Parts: sequence; structure tokens; C-alpha cells
Amino acid sequence: MAPALATRTHTTGRRGSRVLVAAAVLGASYFAFTSLFVQHPRSWWPDAAAFLPFGRSLPASVTALRAAMATPETVSVNSPLLRAVVSDVDGTLFHFGCQNQLSAANAAALRRAIAAGVHVSLATGRIPGPWSGALGQQLPGMGPGIFANGALILGPVGGEVLEETFLPAEVVAIVKDFSRGGLAGGKGRVALLAATRLAGSAPEHGSLCYAELAPSGPTWVTELVKGAGEPAVQMLDLDSVADDRVMKFVFFTTRKDADWACMPDVVAELKARLAGTGSTVLACGALQCEVLPLGINKGAAVERLLSRLGVAPSATLACGDAENDVEMLRLVGVGAAMGNAGSKAKEAADVVVSRHDHDGVAEAIQRFVFGEQFTK
Repeated sequence: MAPALATRTHTTGRRGSRVLVAAAVLGASYFAFTSLFVQHPRSWWPDAAAFLPFGRSLPASVTALRAAMATPETVSVNSPLLRAVVSDVDGTLFHFGCQNQLSAANAAALRRAIAAGVHVSLATGRIPGPWSGALGQQLPGMGPGIFANGALILGPVGGEVLEETFLPAEVVAIVKDFSRGGLAGGKGRVALLAATRLAGSAPEHGSLCYAELAPSGPTWVTELVKGAGEPAVQMLDLDSVADDRVMKFVFFTTRKDADWACMPDVVAELKARLAGTGSTVLACGALQCEVLPLGINKGAAVERLLSRLGVAPSATLACGDAENDVEMLRLVGVGAAMGNAGSKAKEAADVVVSRHDHDGVAEAIQRFVFGEQFTK
């Protein structure tokens, strides 16, 4: 259905008539092209490289509408231009480990989208916990969420498990052997977390928690997880973790102590040891990496979630900042990288918006969901 365009004119006569005609044309354009946009998003989009710097473009109706929004005659859109918003959390909505409170602008933009009937979901490497409950309270009506970089999909806050994927037992056994003694292949130190289900732990979050597999007691990583509002870390030895109940492993290192491992070396050795198994090694910067089930990533999970919601990827805005957001940013109609994003995320995105601490998500929603110029 074509959106109703709310227009204000500050002139009369022939110029005012041209504005009304332009509004009518925009509505007709939206009606004529919506089905094609949803089903075949990139087979017909015009070149708008000057507008979206990485060579992809918005649908013609959206581009035209945004051009109209730059003039004083047309000021708002009653109906959203996209049907779903999927946002990363850390480095996108806020900084990891510091706070879980949305900025006023991000909260207002997300609530506005929800009120307009847009599906709003999170897609994060985190596991659910107190932090996700707090966000749910800030965003009533938020939809299903993607956790553990796609290994877990949950219904709306506090909802049922829609999908979950565990690492094969062979992979778990290899990772255990690689990290015995708190060392990476018997060399530099590493901290290791296993996202696993433990009976009696965090029952309000489906008994999913992080177990730190540290032979000498908890490391600084336990406090890092606590500060992020995730479920309390459980201390276990390697052999106490069930081989068939691990969603992912997370390795950490630090530059503050020469005894700790070099993460690129850890990634390289893990890839060599896990070659041919049902797993993926995801580099997460210079100090962290993850071992995930094969084929698990945010992009694949977002595609499955959108299918459940009956929304085409082309009708979706995704916001992210890191390498684990790349597949998601490439999948959707509008991939928005934060200004603080890494190079791989920016290359995968359609557009780069403001930094996460300057309301980049709010900017993306205002510009691409509602077709408006960004104003705080």
C-alpha cells in the first residue's frame, strides 16, 4: 500500500501545485515498485554510488523520497519505508562493559519504529542475561532476538527458544585439548569461556551461562562479563563441560602481560586444528576470537529470523560495527556501519553513519526507515 505523505507548503500558486504533483508521483512510485523491491532488491536498483559510498543503492522510491525530504515542502512520512530493524549491541547501541542504558535518541528512534509496526530485533555475540532484560524494559514490543552470534534465536524478551545450535563433540574435544593448563597449544596464556547450559544456572535465561575454564581460578574476563550484565560466570575445569552442550567458545588475551598469547597466532593454530570439522573460527580483533558451529553467523540467523517474521531481507535495516556483523550488513536492503566500525564492517555496509556514542542507530532509523534528515 502506498504511504500517505504528509506535506507542508510555504508557497502558493504554480510552485505549490508542483509540490502536490511530486507527492502524488512519489506515492505512485512506491506502490508500483514495492513488490519488486521486496522480491528482487538488487536486480534493478539504480546506481547511487554518490549517495551510498560502497556502490550499492536504495530503491528508487526511497531515493526519490529522500531527495524530496531535502526540500522544505515535504517534511515527513506517515508509513515506514522498511519493515524491520536489526541492530548489533556492543559498539553499535553502546560500548561493551560500560553500561546497558540506551541513549535518549537511540531509544526514541527504536520506540518510534516499534510504534510504526516495524519489527525491531537485536543480533549480538552476547548470550541473554540481565542486560537483555533491561533492554526489553526500555523497548516494549521488541521482537525476537539473535544471540551467541547466531547460535541462539529467542522469542520476544523472556520468550521461548526458537533455534539453538551446539558445537559438535569432536570440536569441543579439540578445543579442550588445545587450551589445557590455560595455555594456547601449550604456549602463551589465554582465558577461555564456554557458552553452555548448566542445570540450575541462570534459570531465568534458559540455564545458559558462561563457564570460565581457568585452571588457576577466575581471571579478569569474569569481571568483564559481569560488567556487561551477562549471567554470572561459573568456574569449571575443562572436563566438567559436556561435549554436546557448548554453543561457542570465546578466547581472550591481553597486551598487558608478555606471558599471554598473541591472538592472531591463536586463531591460526585453531583454524589448523579444526580444519574439516563442523566449526568456524571467528577473529574478533587483536584480543579475542570465537569458535562457532559451522555455518553459524549473524547473517544466516537474520535471514532465518526474517523468514519467520515474513519480512524480506531487502526490506530490512541492519546496524553493526564489527567483523561478526559483516554477513548481516551484506544481507539486508540497507546495511549501516557505525562511524567507529572496523574496516571490514564498513566495506560490507551500504552507508556509514555516526559513531555508536553519537547515536548512529538513531540516525540510520531516521534516514532509512522514515526517510528524514537526521536531527537529534
